[in-house]
Amino acid sequence: MGTLTYIVIVLGLLAGWKLIRVYELSEELRGSDTEEVTESDNKWNGILMLVMTLGFLAMAVYEVITYQQFLLPPASSLHGPEIDMLLFVTFVIIGIPFVACHLVLGWFAFAYFMKEGREAYYVSHNNRLEFIWTAIPTVVLFALIFYGLAVWDSVIYPTEREEETLVVEVLGKQFQWVSRYPGDDDTLGVVNYRLIEGTNTMGLDMEDPNAHDDIVILGEMHLPVNREVRLQFRSQDVIHSAYLPHFRVQMNCVPGMATSFRFTPTKTSQDMKEELGDEKFEYLILCNKICGSAHYTMKMLVVVESEEDYNKWLGEQKVFYASEESKVIPVETLAEVEETSIEEEGTSEESEEVENTKI
Repeated sequence: MGTLTYIVIVLGLLAGWKLIRVYELSEELRGSDTEEVTESDNKWNGILMLVMTLGFLAMAVYEVITYQQFLLPPASSLHGPEIDMLLFVTFVIIGIPFVACHLVLGWFAFAYFMKEGREAYYVSHNNRLEFIWTAIPTVVLFALIFYGLAVWDSVIYPTEREEETLVVEVLGKQFQWVSRYPGDDDTLGVVNYRLIEGTNTMGLDMEDPNAHDDIVILGEMHLPVNREVRLQFRSQDVIHSAYLPHFRVQMNCVPGMATSFRFTPTKTSQDMKEELGDEKFEYLILCNKICGSAHYTMKMLVVVESEEDYNKWLGEQKVFYASEESKVIPVETLAEVEETSIEEEGTSEESEEVENTKI
């Protein structure tokens, strides 16, 4: 049906172009100057401008009403309604002048087209008008900015009970996500990108005792419902953007630095399945910044469940330090890595000196 609609539109445009061409040829046969703009031409241009403006606005309203469910999915976090209200207020404030300006543009083209005896009123300068149309947008934009900052602060600002916040690290790399949970000590161990080797994809420093009970999960993340979570983001290679649309969470993952975002999930995965009537529904963390050829495949399953189910799942996971995978390749300490790097540089310099001597 969609293809047929496009074909009809294209054929309609071609037919319109042919009709215009036939009209021009008929005028030439009559001896009329097709380059001359008549009062009738101006009138029809004004009418068509008004019709086009009204049609454009009608199409815009139709698009918003019909496809609004694709703008953002239902919010599933504590701060989600605040973000949605901010977007709604912004759209309303921007939408009113958008519609008004187009209506005025279409009406003026229709009502004041050029005709014999009509003269335009020319205004070279008006301080009052310029002050008004500068001051009003300034005040409105400042109000929007401060409103947005207030919402942002309410989302990002730490809670009073920081010790109850669950901290989970998320590492982005082409083209997958890896999550890391603290163990019984509730503290994530030290990481360093120089220690990333073999199965140690997170770069854990095993000389740090806090890293011994860390749990590393590839391609999946579980979160308890109604408990504040702070996601710490890192990137192993290029800039990624962690995007969890249902939770209204998005944060860049930048190589060489850590970023974070805190939120509280309010609906379990099962709740969303029942709300949407879709048994295949899944929360996902996506990459919202083009990061390479397989960018579109970079996603990770997010499961929101009860505190009891979350604790049960976490208890079933293996500690990375004690797992067989961590023993396949010994994890070098940072000091050893730096020492090896210095030795390699020294060897390289000696080789260059030998080559220069030979020359």
